[in-house]
Amino acid sequence: MCNPSCHPAPHTPIRLLRSLSRTRRNANDWRHDPLHHRYLDEATALAATDVASAQWADLVEIPTQAARLVDLVAQVRIGYLPAAAAGIIRLRLVVRALGADHLLQDLTAHAPTLTREANDALSHLAAVVREDNQLRHAFADLEGDELLAYVQTNTSAIDFAQGLATFLAHYGHRETASILLLREPTWVDDPRPC
Repeated sequence: MCNPSCHPAPHTPIRLLRSLSRTRRNANDWRHDPLHHRYLDEATALAATDVASAQWADLVEIPTQAARLVDLVAQVRIGYLPAAAAGIIRLRLVVRALGADHLLQDLTAHAPTLTREANDALSHLAAVVREDNQLRHAFADLEGDELLAYVQTNTSAIDFAQGLATFLAHYGHRETASILLLREPTWVDDPRPC
C-alpha cells in the first residue's frame, strides 16, 4: 500500500516548477545565500554556549537548536541541488559529445568541496610537521595530551599551533569518529591525535 504522500498533490506542479527554476541558479552561490549566513550565525552562537554554567532549561534546548541547524543547512542544500544536478547533466552531455565519457568521474571527483578543503588544510599541517625536525620527533614520540601540550606551549611549534587553531576554527565542528551528536567529541572539543 502506497503512503498517501507519494501521490501527486495539488501543490506538486508548483513544487516541480520551483525546483526547475532553481536549475538556473549558480550552484557556487550557496556560500552567499542568506540561509547559509543564518546557519553560520546560529551555529557560532550555539558553539559559544558555555555548557558548564548554563541553566538546565538552556541545556535541554541544545539538541533542539542543533536540529534546527540541520534543517537550515538541509534547506541550503535542497535549494542548490537542482542547479548542481543541472550542471552535472550539462557536463555529462559535453563529455559524451566529445566521446570522453571515461573522464566524467575524474572531473566530478576532483570538484572543490568543503571536505576537500578540510583534507587539504590537514595535509598542509602534516607537511609542516614533516618539514620540522622537532615537530616530527614530537609527533613520533608523544601521544594525546602530551603532544597537544607540546604544540600549545613550545615556542618552536607556534606556527603549527596557529595553523591548528585556524584549522579547528574552520573545520573543528566535525566529529572525531561518529556522526552521532552525543557519542564522540568534535575535533575542536578534542584535538588530540588518535
